[in-house]
Amino acid sequence: MLKTYRIDKYLISVCFASQIGLEKQENQDSIFFGVSNEFFALSVCDGLGSAPLSAAGSASAAKIMVEQLLSGHFEKGVFKEEWLKQFPEDTKKYNTTAKFVLIGKEEIRLGGIGDGVIAVSTNGAITEYANHGDFSNQTSCIFDLAYDANFQDEAISLSCPSVIMISTD
Repeated sequence: MLKTYRIDKYLISVCFASQIGLEKQENQDSIFFGVSNEFFALSVCDGLGSAPLSAAGSASAAKIMVEQLLSGHFEKGVFKEEWLKQFPEDTKKYNTTAKFVLIGKEEIRLGGIGDGVIAVSTNGAITEYANHGDFSNQTSCIFDLAYDANFQDEAISLSCPSVIMISTD
């Protein structure tokens, strides 16, 4: 699917694809994005195969993350609390990783929890690369004791056209 949005002087085109994992019964990937007057936000969440209800967990996480990012006041602790409220019983069954990109008028904010890669290419060269863990079944996730330490969040200047790629396993 391809969609295009405008934030200030920038055109943002979004293209995404997802594939069900080998020997999986359902696709546990979720992609959610939104736009406001000031921001474009995108979240990619990948449910954990060991969590039987992770498709629902990843869908909820992606939506909550984008809504909070678009508010302009995203905090990792508030995000986790809001996600946990959705699944008050047996939260581990809904576990997921979560990645995000927030594009504003002057900067790109990126990060998340769990394995995956976010790469930013400017003028044809990779200028920023965030590797958040190896692709494996032993990844950090939202319902993780080390959530606060492992959640990545960084900002980079948006000075010229860029291509951003988010990948989970």
